Amino acid sequence: MTRRCCLTYYILLEPTYSIRQLFLSFVDECIVRYVYVLRSVKWVDKTYVGVTGDPVRRLTEHNQSKCSYTKQYKPWKIVHLEEFDFDKDAYGREKQLKKWSRKKKKAFIAGDLEMLKFFSKRKK
Repeated sequence: MTRRCCLTYYILLEPTYSIRQLFLSFVDECIVRYVYVLRSVKWVDKTYVGVTGDPVRRLTEHNQSKCSYTKQYKPWKIVHLEEFDFDKDAYGREKQLKKWSRKKKKAFIAGDLEMLKFFSKRKK
């Protein structure tokens, strides 16, 4: 995915915007977002999926008990990380991963494509 962040692009498309509005829109769209999957070190079946602009800071927060769900299963480690240029894409991917079953996430983390395909088939 390529970056499409260009202030000229905004000026051409939105000539009625103030410079401040254009700058804020530009900055908001140019921030890289990461979808991350954490796995508990102690509780191997526990995973957590989230979105952040700074995965290292966010992992530290999870391991310092600053998040209600993750504090009871710490310590955590990042087992998967994806980069996105747009919030919409990152939050869409997060939603997709959160809907997956525990078994499907486990296959995904392990890189087991055969099992991932198996768990991806619709149940009839």
